[in-house]
Amino acid sequence: MESLSIKRVVSVFILRPIKSPPPPTTTTQQQQYEVALFRRCATMPTFPLHWAGISGSMEEDDGNPFEAAVRELQEKTNLGELFEKFQHDDDGSGDTRNIGLRSCIKEGLHVDVPTSRSKGAFGGGVIRVYPFALTLPTANSDSASSIWSNLQMKGTEHDQMQFIDINTQFLTMTEPCVPSLKLAFHHATSGSYLKVSPFNSNLLVNAHLTAVSKYCDPLVYELHSYHLKYENGSKTE
Repeated sequence: MESLSIKRVVSVFILRPIKSPPPPTTTTQQQQYEVALFRRCATMPTFPLHWAGISGSMEEDDGNPFEAAVRELQEKTNLGELFEKFQHDDDGSGDTRNIGLRSCIKEGLHVDVPTSRSKGAFGGGVIRVYPFALTLPTANSDSASSIWSNLQMKGTEHDQMQFIDINTQFLTMTEPCVPSLKLAFHHATSGSYLKVSPFNSNLLVNAHLTAVSKYCDPLVYELHSYHLKYENGSKTE
């Protein structure tokens, strides 16, 4: 019965290193990132002119959400070709790099978009979003730089692409986005960009203690560990 009422989709957030150094107030030299957003064309049957990650429905041949995410990236961007070139470009060592498209993708806990927010899409049922974060290699070589500077869209689903700062632009943006886009992003990035309070942290403690899923439990624990660091002042922005 569940398979008839839930539409399963994947959403991939592409993270690109920022060249500029951290602001002077930053006490550690942590790498900063931008996120790629894609605007859905006006002709799309669902959420036209809404910003999204690389997303799409799971297909019968995908097998699992991860395989669906890889397929969507290869169908809607040129990242497959860029990573292939990156692996085989000569970096002076004579070795083939072991950094591939699949190895850079990390999966987060799924997000259910309720019928009240699905705007009638897919028959008005629940949309289950499986979020992923794809972190592009740091541009410490010409080959790595070519990946994140030459990213292009493929297909006819999107009409615009933009890389924007996560904290100052994406998380505060007011332009139309697909439902639960920012929540899915937080799941994909394990809550690394959340601003939390002790109240939220307590909720995460309870969620961790009562988790029964072997899949969910490590993710909840990772989120909780991050929040504790943030509240104790060891997490820098």
